[in-house]
Amino acid sequence: MDLYEIYKNGYLISQNIYFDFKNFNQAKEIILSESKKDDLILIIEDKSLESTISIIGSLISSRSTLLIDLSIARFQLNEIISKFKPSLILGSKYSFEFLELEINFDTKYFLIKKIKQNPKNKPIPEPLLLLGTSGSSGNTKFVGLTHKNIYNNCESITSYLENDSSSVSINNLPCSYSYGLSVLNTTLFKGGKYVISKEKSFLRNEFWEDAKNHNLTDFSGVPTTYKTLIKLNIKKILPKTIKRLTQAGGKLEVDIQKELLNLSNKLNFDLFIMYGQTEATARLCYLNLTKEPHKIGTVGRVIKNVELINPKMSSFSESELIFSGPNISLGYFNSYADFYGEFDQNRGVLKTGDLGVIDTDNCITITGRKSRFCKIDGIRISLELIELRLLKEFPNVAVVSNDEKIFIVIKGLKKAQMNEIRKDISLHCGINKIRISLIDTDIPLTNNGKVSYAKLLENILLLVK
Repeated sequence: MDLYEIYKNGYLISQNIYFDFKNFNQAKEIILSESKKDDLILIIEDKSLESTISIIGSLISSRSTLLIDLSIARFQLNEIISKFKPSLILGSKYSFEFLELEINFDTKYFLIKKIKQNPKNKPIPEPLLLLGTSGSSGNTKFVGLTHKNIYNNCESITSYLENDSSSVSINNLPCSYSYGLSVLNTTLFKGGKYVISKEKSFLRNEFWEDAKNHNLTDFSGVPTTYKTLIKLNIKKILPKTIKRLTQAGGKLEVDIQKELLNLSNKLNFDLFIMYGQTEATARLCYLNLTKEPHKIGTVGRVIKNVELINPKMSSFSESELIFSGPNISLGYFNSYADFYGEFDQNRGVLKTGDLGVIDTDNCITITGRKSRFCKIDGIRISLELIELRLLKEFPNVAVVSNDEKIFIVIKGLKKAQMNEIRKDISLHCGINKIRISLIDTDIPLTNNGKVSYAKLLENILLLVK
């Protein structure tokens, strides 16, 4: 499927300069001239104009593309190059200098590093977009998305957002994150404008000056974004032109949802609470909380063209959430060799690992996780891998999470060790240190001698209440 339809009518705005499909097509031609059909293009994403045009140019060139955030590239770039064998690396001047990459071509839109690779023996069945599972626990597992996945999910999201050519969004989220990429795609798909603020942090005044100068209508964030904005008095920060706030990337506390809901009624915008996974391209469920405030606490209904296939699930029967639809990814890709293996592992069906119930209005409530993962600010983190990392140094460790914080329990922990552990796990997982708590307490065991994680989390939440 050609992704031309997504990008043909929208605009990027950077420092008051407009970029449209003419520019995107020029970027495409540069990529085509420097690569072959079955080459993989690696893009270092840093929320810049250069990386954003690189992404669009690569996608419409029908080259397979791997996106990696600059913060992840800092630690994993050499490993990813070794495993996935990209022929080109594209990015901004800042990223190339930060990573000390050799520059082979300085083009009109981005820098290029060429990597000489062995010729491929077989053609890639179809061009893919590889997105990391949010850098989960430092591994290099990537989700393989087809262009059909990307287009269908984009179409489904715009159908419930009801955004249009007057929509203006901003680069708050990185496009190497499926949520961030969906913001770019859904904005341009409807002929809207995507603002690339030179100031990339929403904590800085310059970011909000850009938002106000360009009459921002759509703002998207993860739970930490909104918790922080509430503390900073979001009412004074948001431009008066806001029409939609969207939230995904993990569970947002009901109290924060209530505050945002009250604000949406006062300022006349719609608040969307959403649920999804990178493995589903971006979205699976949505709730317009402003229009259905009585559904607070749920993640709403399944999006257009997607089906929940849990026949026994009800408001009284908890079950794993399993979805089918054209947005379901092919599966995981650990290296370039996986292009030639079982190409479509999921076959249109995604077992999310999340447990939930569904009410009579078809609204879903997430009740827990089947496996030991947590999701904080959109980053999927393996609690098991954190434990294994710490067990190398500490004999008695257990790790739990409530999707807001990671609680690391180490019996006999010394205060002097806390900062080093917090710093190490923060870098390892890609989350802020304030999301990690270290606790010295007893670790409860089940009858068969295994750690009772449910009881441990219950005890901790009582302890920190």
